[in-house]
Amino acid sequence: MIMPVYDVIIVGGGASGFFCAANLLHRNPNLKILILERSPKVLNKVRISGGGRCNVTHAVDSIQDLINAYPRGGKKLRKLFNRFDTRSTVKWFEERGVKIKTESDGRMFPITDSSETIIKTLLKATTRAEIKVKQKAEALEYINEQWQVKCGDSQYRSKAVFFAPGGLSKSDQYKFIDNLNFKIVPPVPSLFTFNSPASGFKNLMGVSVKEGAVKLAGSKLEASGPVLITHWGFSGPAPLKLSSLGAREIHSKNYKGDLLINWTPFFDEKIFSEKFNQSIEEQRNKLSKNYKFADIPVRLMEKLLEISQIEESRPLTEWSKKQKTNCLKTCSDVWCIFQVKPRLKKSLLLQEEYHCRILI
Repeated sequence: MIMPVYDVIIVGGGASGFFCAANLLHRNPNLKILILERSPKVLNKVRISGGGRCNVTHAVDSIQDLINAYPRGGKKLRKLFNRFDTRSTVKWFEERGVKIKTESDGRMFPITDSSETIIKTLLKATTRAEIKVKQKAEALEYINEQWQVKCGDSQYRSKAVFFAPGGLSKSDQYKFIDNLNFKIVPPVPSLFTFNSPASGFKNLMGVSVKEGAVKLAGSKLEASGPVLITHWGFSGPAPLKLSSLGAREIHSKNYKGDLLINWTPFFDEKIFSEKFNQSIEEQRNKLSKNYKFADIPVRLMEKLLEISQIEESRPLTEWSKKQKTNCLKTCSDVWCIFQVKPRLKKSLLLQEEYHCRILI
């Protein structure tokens, strides 16, 4: 049986693969395109993105701000973002009848609040493409000026290949392209929470601050944003962002280290000190149990005072210099030991090579 020759084979039936097919067919509807997906369904991650609503993009108008959002590789993406940025994404969907809304935190969703809206749009834009599921690419070779993709007992040929398999959890899963001499950087987990069972905060699970900061002790890595206390440690946007920024460094330390937490929005040391001393002076007639600082929740403040060795019944006017210093430190740099081994399947993967390549 003679194998058909496609113009383009796309390895990976996710958002990237379908977006590629949609744009190729928009430019040339006569292209013969094959999309190969190893799982039983295409666009699975799109379906669950944003809790089933599909977080299409983020409201970022500045290219520089967009680049800064990437822990690594931002500079390499500048040229791409200058050609196609978040506004281009919104325009692309709106031209196809999908209206996008912006929420207060900057996330952007279809106004239907359903990922199926995005899936239907991508499927409609690729109706001319052939789609095959349960097709795991096992070998990719360039023979007689054609690409051959082997999937089990099946083989497919094309003039070009778009490689978009997404994040594979193990390096050996890329063996099928070893013959192409690509450099594959071993993947490590990213976007995980910090397990700190000995921190003494686990009884406060569910307590959070709207604006705080977390820092990896002994490094320059830090992130700001909401911080949530869980029954195992710390989570929320700030810890998750830190895990992304420090993914490789934390991995090199075998997921053990020290975490510094600032429970306030005052990140500058001088400003923090001024705000802290001001709060002490303004509340000098209060008992410690009634002391408030920044937006630190009451239960958390009680814990910080306990760590600072300040009795609840002691008036602020009777705080010793050492107690003031202790309280200042616990509010701005409480020290917690973490030990966590995130599982690749439950964390997002970090790789420093792009997953999308055109092979011609």
